[in-house]
Amino acid sequence: TAYFGTFGYELDLGKLSQSEINEVKSQISFFKQYRELIQKGTFYRLISPFESNFTAWSVVSDDRKTILAGVYRVLSEANGPYRRIKLHGLDENSRYRVEGGKSVYYAYGDELMNYGMMTSDYSAGEVKDDSPRCHDFESRIFILRAE
Repeated sequence: TAYFGTFGYELDLGKLSQSEINEVKSQISFFKQYRELIQKGTFYRLISPFESNFTAWSVVSDDRKTILAGVYRVLSEANGPYRRIKLHGLDENSRYRVEGGKSVYYAYGDELMNYGMMTSDYSAGEVKDDSPRCHDFESRIFILRAE
């Protein structure tokens, strides 16, 4: 969530384990890689955080070639529905590489804006070794790049 706002930490770095320090370094590196997009891109609220247990937003570069989408769930639900998120601001004729954790697939901008980007996980019955687990207060980042 903080990637899309004022990214920072409120913690005592001296109390972190080495693996936690490595995770913090990885998160800072990710933010630095996408800082200009986050700060200067066009922000879209895709699903309101005030109307359901689920929310999503994205930021799109001016040239519509790079997109970061954040998907957030408050409480996990058993046998939840398959979820698609309709994106905004993409180039309808561009083919995008969609990365969401371990999964990667390709889709055109018009498909991602009209049909939506799949964000389902184990709670919807997708039991695969690489499917994301489902927990309370879960967040996922999707990275889309036009080819």
